[in-house]
This record gives sequence, structure tokens and C-alpha cells, in this order.
Amino acid sequence: MNLYIKTSEFAAIFIVLLFAAVYLRRLNILKRADAPIFAKLIVNLVLPALLLSHLSRVKLDSSVITDSLLFFLVEVITFCLALLCGFYVLRLAKPSLGVFVLSSTIGSTAILGVSYVSYVFNGNLEAVARALLISQLSVGVPAYIICPVVMIWCSPSSIAHSSPWGKCIEVLKAPTIIAVFLGIIWSALKLPTQGLFLEPIFGAMDIASQSLVFLVAILLGLTIERSSFLRQSLPVVLCCAGFVLAFEPLLLFSLQKALGVSEFNLQICYLLSSMPAAYTIIAYAVRYDNDVKLASTLVIATKLVSVVTIPSLMLLLPLMSA
Repeated sequence: MNLYIKTSEFAAIFIVLLFAAVYLRRLNILKRADAPIFAKLIVNLVLPALLLSHLSRVKLDSSVITDSLLFFLVEVITFCLALLCGFYVLRLAKPSLGVFVLSSTIGSTAILGVSYVSYVFNGNLEAVARALLISQLSVGVPAYIICPVVMIWCSPSSIAHSSPWGKCIEVLKAPTIIAVFLGIIWSALKLPTQGLFLEPIFGAMDIASQSLVFLVAILLGLTIERSSFLRQSLPVVLCCAGFVLAFEPLLLFSLQKALGVSEFNLQICYLLSSMPAAYTIIAYAVRYDNDVKLASTLVIATKLVSVVTIPSLMLLLPLMSA
């Protein structure tokens, strides 16, 4: 019961922020036309700041690498199955297909997952550090490379009509991809993150990255619409929720259990793998002119369903003794 309370309370935090954004929109303080501004702010500033700040301080151990590789393998399997489902079963158009595949594969591990781990494990530093590393290596870094690639290739805008080389250049210019490579190089070379000039820079990036949850809630509040669209897209929503909320955590749990992973690590990876669709997918959909309505629908639908699935699956699986 404590797990139900903890996970449900944390889920409620984001919902409160979402309703605050909707209320500001109702008062015309914020408008739907402001969504591209918030999307660009997230993709061009906040996410790169988070990536560069965290990746430059990464310190790895063998068990983290093993868990991350296994997690990434599950992501690849899910991506392929979601692509086949979206193309052959749901027969989605390209702008919707890219959104569906990413929402079915990429969970909000960095934003929600690490926060869930911190909340459920009462701020245990070892659990939080492990969750942060696994979330970045298995989901975060690949996602910040894959998301712009998929969205650019599925975009109906002028980007889609450029040459393959032009698309590659556009991908390499994405701020998140630049931040990933800079962070990895910084960490590999063991460059300092403290000093007279470095502390203000990294401090500013840390503060900027802390605004990610709030900005994503604002963006979701600006893009969500009250209409019959959810009913019309119900098969897409159910397939997406099945992939990201059930298939991924159950497959990862089964593989780790078969390999004899400790219960502590099982719990952390389960929480990370059971997160709803990543909120930043909306930002990418807005930024690269994909199906924004479907993106916001899948994000909020999987978020609401996850309030039930996360604690329920935890109770069903042998993860409760620790």
C-alpha cells in the first residue's frame, strides 16, 4: 500500500502542474500559439543543459553498463515491434508514425523515472545515482539522438524534402546531439567541472535543467485539446500504452531475472522501464512539425494509465521485499 501511495502522490505532482498550465491557458495568460516557443526552449536550451551537465560528471561501473545495455536491447526490440505495428497494423501516416513509435518506445526515465526512484527509495543516494546513469545511458542518450532523427525523417515540412545529406546535417546540428557528444568527451577526458569560470557555467546549466518538468507541463497544457480525438485514436493509444507501460518493463524484468540480477537493481530498472511516454516527444513533434495532437494525446494518456500500472505491476512481480 505504501508503494501505491508514493507512486500515486508523485504522479499527482505532474498532473497539478498540468492543470496549472491549462488554467493559465484558460485565462489567456498563455496561448496555444506560444507552444513553439516553449518547445524550442526545451529542445535548444534546457535539454542540452541537462545532458551536458550530467554526462560530463558520469562515472561508470560494470554493473551499470550491463544493466544499461540490457535496457537498451529491450528498447531496440520495442522500437522495431512498434514500427511494424504502426506501419502494418495501424497504418499511420509518417508524421503520426514517428510520434507513435517514439511514444511506444521512449519512457520518461530521466524526468520521471529518476524522480520516482528518489521518492520510492526515500532519497537513497546509491539508488538515485544508479538510476540517473542507467536512464541516461540506456534511454536518454539514445533518445536524444533517435528523436530528432525520426522526427526529421517523418516531418512533412521542408526538412522532409531535403536530400539525405541535408537531413543528416540537420540531425547533427540538433543541440541535444551536440550536447551528448560534448558531455561524453568531457567525461572521457576527465575535464574539470569546478573552478573560477566553470562553476558559474555548470551551475547555470543545473538550474536550467531543473525547470524541465515545469516547462514540459506547460507545453503539454498548451497542446492538449478537449475533443473526440482520444476516442478516434483509441487503438493507437492502447497499442502505445501496451508497449511502453507493460511490454518493456515485463520483458526487461524477465531478462534480468533470468540473469540473476539483484532485487535492488531489479526494482530500480523496473521503475525506470515502466515510465509513460517521454514528455519531450511533444517538444520534438512541435519543433519538427509532426503530429502534435497525437503526441500530446499519447503522453497524457500513458501518464494517466501509468498511475495504475506502475504500482500494480510492482505488486504482481516479486519486487516488494526490499
